[in-house]
Amino acid sequence: MSVATVETHGRARIGRTLLEAAVVIVFVLLVWNNYSLRRREARVAAATRTERGFVAREQVGIIPATSLDGTRRDLDLRATRAVVAIVDPRCDSCRELLTSVKDMPDVRVLSVAPAADSREGGMPASTHVVAQPLPGALASRFAVFPQLFVIDRGEIVRTCARVAECR
Repeated sequence: MSVATVETHGRARIGRTLLEAAVVIVFVLLVWNNYSLRRREARVAAATRTERGFVAREQVGIIPATSLDGTRRDLDLRATRAVVAIVDPRCDSCRELLTSVKDMPDVRVLSVAPAADSREGGMPASTHVVAQPLPGALASRFAVFPQLFVIDRGEIVRTCARVAECR
C-alpha cells in the first residue's frame, strides 16, 4: 500500500468518525428537546387544571353575595332549580351572555366584578355581586367566566354554552 492510499483511508475514517459523532450529538439534542417540551406541556396542563369553572355533579350551597342596591343577600342554591350565569360585565363574551339573558327573570346572574362596575354594566336587576374574597375552592371556580349552568337543589346538573341549551 502506498502512502497516499493509507492517507486516504485515514481521512475517510476520521470523516466517518466525525459524521457518527455529529449524528449522536443531534440525537442527544432531539431527546433533550423532547424532554423539555414534555415538561413544559405538563406545567401548562397543571396550570389549566387549577383554573377551571364549575362542572356537572358538583355541589354548590350558599354563595356570599350582595344585590346591586348594596343589600347583603347570600344565595342559597340548595332549594331551587335555576339557570345560573357567572359573568364579569367588563368582558366582551360576558356582555354577549348578558344580552341573551336580559329578559329572562328566572336566570340567576352572579357578577364577579366590583359592585360599581356591575351597576354600570347593564346588568339585570336580579343580579347579585359575589362577595370578595371568596373561600378557597369557590374562589378558583369564580375566576373563570362567563359560565352558564343549570343547578338543581345544590347540584350542577348541566353546563351550557348558550342559554338555549340550559332550557
